[in-house]
Amino acid sequence: MPTEEQWRARLNDLLAELRTFPDERIFDDQTEFQKFDRQQLAFASGWLSSAAALAAAILPLDDAPHRAQITNIVGRGANAVYREQMMRVGSILQALERDIDAGLFRSVAEETATLVFSDWLDHAAELLAQGHKDIAGVVAGVAFEDTLRRIRAVHAIEPPNIKLNPLIVELGKAGALTALEQKDAIAGAGLRTSAAHARWDEFDGHQVQSAIELTRRFLRKLSP
Repeated sequence: MPTEEQWRARLNDLLAELRTFPDERIFDDQTEFQKFDRQQLAFASGWLSSAAALAAAILPLDDAPHRAQITNIVGRGANAVYREQMMRVGSILQALERDIDAGLFRSVAEETATLVFSDWLDHAAELLAQGHKDIAGVVAGVAFEDTLRRIRAVHAIEPPNIKLNPLIVELGKAGALTALEQKDAIAGAGLRTSAAHARWDEFDGHQVQSAIELTRRFLRKLSP
């Protein structure tokens, strides 16, 4: 899942591109004007699509006001008033940036992600109950690792791509995990590795169930 820093960087990129977008020009040659206009329209189309994608990434709920407004503007694609479209979307992106600065959307994104991974864990538990231990282990392992990495982001542990076992140690040092939770997390990391490499004989259903329950506990650490 993208971090707040990645959102902010992409927002800054889009707003910088908007500031450098060429002003309207007057051409004596109609052919040159049409060529220029087609180029600008093509750029505007890509820029508006990127803005809509970013809003969707930051705000997974499609009825969130900022996202809904951008979707409404971009919905029919860039058209003859593409400059106005870009300016309106740019204003919404600036408002979105201010709200991120205020810490609003981090909590929204975390809450939404928690719901998503709770669904994944429900799916893993259902697969396990149906006797599909292997695929349940894969799903549970992915949810387990992603949850730990989101806890890492909260505690600003570097680097972002730190290996799983060293991450567990660092989370313990940061006070994010107790000694018992670290021990359980090491076992969860073992399941994650085995499932990711299709080493099915290295874990059983009880270990998958333990990973599911552990990940649920860790998800509660991320709840607002």
